[in-house]
Amino acid sequence: MASANLIVIFIAIVILALFLIIRFNVNSLFVLTGALFLFGLLSGTALQDITTAFRSGFGSTAGYIGIVIAEGVMLAVIMERTGAMKSAATYAAAFISKDKRPFAICAFALFLAFFIPPEAAFILSAPFVSHFSTRKIPSTLIFVILSVSIYLGYALLPFNQSVLNSASVLNAQVWKVFVIALISITFALFCGYLWIKFVLLKEDLPDFENLFTEEEYFTTNSVYPLEALLPPVITLLLMMLRGIALFSIKPFGTGDFFTFALFVGDPIFAFFIGIVCSLLLVKRIHFREALSKWLFEAMVRSSSIILFACAGGAFGTMVKNSSLMNYIVTLISGTQLSIFVPFVIAAVVKLLTGSFAIAVVTASSVVAPSLAILNIDPVLSVAAVGSGAFMVSFINDPFFWIVSGFSGMDEKYTLKVYSLLALIMGLASFAIVAIGSIFIG
Repeated sequence: MASANLIVIFIAIVILALFLIIRFNVNSLFVLTGALFLFGLLSGTALQDITTAFRSGFGSTAGYIGIVIAEGVMLAVIMERTGAMKSAATYAAAFISKDKRPFAICAFALFLAFFIPPEAAFILSAPFVSHFSTRKIPSTLIFVILSVSIYLGYALLPFNQSVLNSASVLNAQVWKVFVIALISITFALFCGYLWIKFVLLKEDLPDFENLFTEEEYFTTNSVYPLEALLPPVITLLLMMLRGIALFSIKPFGTGDFFTFALFVGDPIFAFFIGIVCSLLLVKRIHFREALSKWLFEAMVRSSSIILFACAGGAFGTMVKNSSLMNYIVTLISGTQLSIFVPFVIAAVVKLLTGSFAIAVVTASSVVAPSLAILNIDPVLSVAAVGSGAFMVSFINDPFFWIVSGFSGMDEKYTLKVYSLLALIMGLASFAIVAIGSIFIG
């Protein structure tokens, strides 16, 4: 099938999927699975390749982030049932005035982005920040602020493999990438703040029942705040150790300790250790119940988030395996849009595949040979790629479903609040890059 026709097919399927999910409230897992099969059949993909793509995309997402979602909810459930979550959150909130809490969340989110993948960072911190809501700022908005801040920092700061690889491919100096990232992040957060203050807070935004608002979770157990912070802090420190080990300067070298840091800091292992530590907070009378009923309840609560995220990943894999992505990337790269080329390629690939890493790698690899021809500064190109890959978060992006599931927002409001805010902040970030390209080239 002609690649141009695939564009029409993809757009039509996405519109149909959104219509079914938002207008008729059809189950998202059913819709995403149907969308995958429909796109595969209409695109002329071999029948066996359709099911292979489904299993590959679903399985890779489950193996990468699905188990982390389950472990994160297990940790949160145990801490809620023991009263540790409320104790720790109340203790932290006491040091921050209500008006400054959104800014504190942004700062903490950016700190996490230095070391930890956005999915793991959000899963770890979301249960705590849910207690930071106020009458003026509902928990729904707190979750959104946390999610966009984490992802923005991760997309632009050169402290993760995706951005570092982009800088390497484009031959950009890391310290310059860091400086441009700080400027872009600052302006994007400012624009996001204005949007929240003058648009979102003016609306009657529902305060959805998030994953951690069940009344039965709260107990009368008395847990000291510092004791309550032990499980999440240990989890955080382990993941930070891995993040530091992966810095471009390789502070731990590449020997045995480097390998050890990568293992213990893997989110799957780090969250498991966090769960083990949280069990130390459980009273003996509830210990057997915690190991069975509490953990099982956490599995039930996390199951829908995992399934939706994996289905989104599978749909993205199906599109990635088709000729659509290569066709659009080739089409865009052949234009003379200068700094817009890496930005648009990254945004389009993220829209098609739902994968930040694929978007960054593809855009960087395509643009690298043409930097001199397009007269683009390598440092600005890295920032343009990050901005484009960040600003698109859609139903085929697993992170979209993590934000939706943890915050309790339905798909309509997740698109309206989270996805739109990410779009605005991504454009704001790119605006700094575009302005910089006028003076640097």
